[in-house]
Amino acid sequence: MSSGGLYAVPFSMANYDFSQMDADVLGQVYEQYLGHVAQEAGRITQLQPSIPGMALPAITVEGKRQRRRERGIYYTPAWVVQYVVQETLGRFLEENQNRQDNIDNVGILDPACGSGSFLIRAYETLLDYHARASGGEVAHLDTRARERVLRQNIYGIDLDPQAVEIARLNLLIRMVREQELLPQLRDNIELGNSLVDGDEDELRPFFGPRWKEKSAFKWANRFPRVMERGGFDVIIGNPPYVRIQTLPKEEVRFFNQNFEAATGNYDIYCLFVERSLQLLRPGGYLGFIIPNKFMHTAYGKGLRTLLADQKAVFKIVDFGDAQIFESGTNYTCLLFLRKGHNRSVTYVPVADAFKTMAAPLTLSHAEKLAFSTKLDNSSSPWVFAPAREETLMRKLRSVSSPLSEASEKVFVGLQTSR
Repeated sequence: MSSGGLYAVPFSMANYDFSQMDADVLGQVYEQYLGHVAQEAGRITQLQPSIPGMALPAITVEGKRQRRRERGIYYTPAWVVQYVVQETLGRFLEENQNRQDNIDNVGILDPACGSGSFLIRAYETLLDYHARASGGEVAHLDTRARERVLRQNIYGIDLDPQAVEIARLNLLIRMVREQELLPQLRDNIELGNSLVDGDEDELRPFFGPRWKEKSAFKWANRFPRVMERGGFDVIIGNPPYVRIQTLPKEEVRFFNQNFEAATGNYDIYCLFVERSLQLLRPGGYLGFIIPNKFMHTAYGKGLRTLLADQKAVFKIVDFGDAQIFESGTNYTCLLFLRKGHNRSVTYVPVADAFKTMAAPLTLSHAEKLAFSTKLDNSSSPWVFAPAREETLMRKLRSVSSPLSEASEKVFVGLQTSR
């Protein structure tokens, strides 16, 4: 390697400028890695030099879209990441612009960080803020300032060790501006299971002697500084979408006993919302992109009840049947929470507008479709409508009965290929 290491182009006077790289270039590589597995035709019994005349085993790479679906992982488009960060961290910075101590100590978490795309955007947003506050540009922030923000404010967890390493490297790439010693991020981006917390006595009854394999994450021990302050100020991300039918039975038993949102044949993204709400400080913000099915299906009853009782929802951007992810079919929404009593919910129905939206995609113009509504303390399906339509709906409810009262065994409704 040349004396310039990773910064210098071999046999050239030019240097690499990592700041010009796409914010999550490694995340896009990681997505492709998740979707492919190496297939070896033949079996290598031990590591040894090949014998002359013996054919080497053929190795091919096979696409595995199903593999990504089984893990419930979908790469989030950059414009979604930008909007989520602006509606959470952006609001926090605006509210605390006269409280510098709050901004210096802001705790930002992605509990299923993957390659770190949400954390990268949050980190860059903080750098932009500090640069403006100092009257300069991000490029003028010195190494100490950039490292302090990264080490004190950015936190992530993932169950995939490759994702953890990529997220760390991704963030470090955004930090460097010149040839310099890189800090360790082992205390910021950690390997663990965000949904499993407890010691041996709590976990062994569910998982037996293999309880350590569940990578339990004890929040108070792993992030002590943040938890001593009462939790995180901002939690963002795209939690995995995995139905419990695909999980080991012992995990389902553990979740059923430890989460209020574990009702019916639920999806674990519901549990990520509940756990994250627990981890928020009073007044803290949460922004997730998740399936919108929890708002009206039976399995979402637990989560709906939890969010309605705590009046935690302040905004929902509903994509309806419009498809956000390039791979897989999902019906998604952006769920925004603020830990406290929100008097109303801003609902933004963007399905029709999104389908006709030209590139580059943005949600800023969709705000004109928003309307404010109330969210009752009820586990019933959520139906959002403008005030005029809601008045009509109340009249209909007062003189009619729901289908559930007319039939005893409506279970899943219409099923295709049946």
